[in-house]
Amino acid sequence: MGSALVALAAAFAAYIVAIMAHRIATVAKADIYRKALRYELALCGALLLFALDVRFDLVGRLPDPRTRTLGWAARIAVAAATATLLAIAVSIAAGGFIRDRGSADNAIVLGLALENGRPTRDLRLRIGAAERFAWEHPGAKLIVTGGNPVGGSASEAEVMRELLVEWGLPEERILLEPEAADTRQNFANAARMIDPGLPVAIVTSGWHMSRAVRLAREAGFTDIVRVPARSDPLQYGANLMWEVIMMLDTWTQGWRTRPTQRGGA
Repeated sequence: MGSALVALAAAFAAYIVAIMAHRIATVAKADIYRKALRYELALCGALLLFALDVRFDLVGRLPDPRTRTLGWAARIAVAAATATLLAIAVSIAAGGFIRDRGSADNAIVLGLALENGRPTRDLRLRIGAAERFAWEHPGAKLIVTGGNPVGGSASEAEVMRELLVEWGLPEERILLEPEAADTRQNFANAARMIDPGLPVAIVTSGWHMSRAVRLAREAGFTDIVRVPARSDPLQYGANLMWEVIMMLDTWTQGWRTRPTQRGGA
């Protein structure tokens, strides 16, 4: 059991490094991926240390009783953190399977970083889900979002529009938002293009849906129809880890910026 856990933790760390190194080398906004990779390596390192402790009883081998006491506290903390991370990941994954049956006159199709100026499989799957939504709702318009062009290449939004038109969707049904650098800006810009009080569909990958809905509500959208797209299975674990990091970042930023209360309640 312990050996399998060590092998699994090491393999997952290698997988994360390989995926993120490829993204850092190919996307426009590489800095955020470098930052995320540092956090991911820290988490993977903690998981690997926990696995090694399970396999070799590292804490039990410590010679000094006081050091062993500290070791046991660290072991409990790492186990609790691991359970928390798994719970967050399961919650994010579960949110990607919720599909609403409502209708909307507008759908916001969220972009995804282009690799060397080309759409990834996950982005193509989002575009495919948006195309199906458009044919199922003939009066709806699609707002394709995302900037981050590489050099003089097209933005995420422009690439999505080109594919939708190539697949047969009339260009007049596609609205372009090519300036946003991240998901929060996607919705902030879209809220200036349409009335956020009206029903709106959100088209994005299932692993991205929970955060997308939260940010849409922050931007003022109140009546949301979730349209999750299928995900690239080879990238799914890395994308889920990315969303866990983004959620932890949101929590820590909220804690850091929370005003200090003085005096009585």
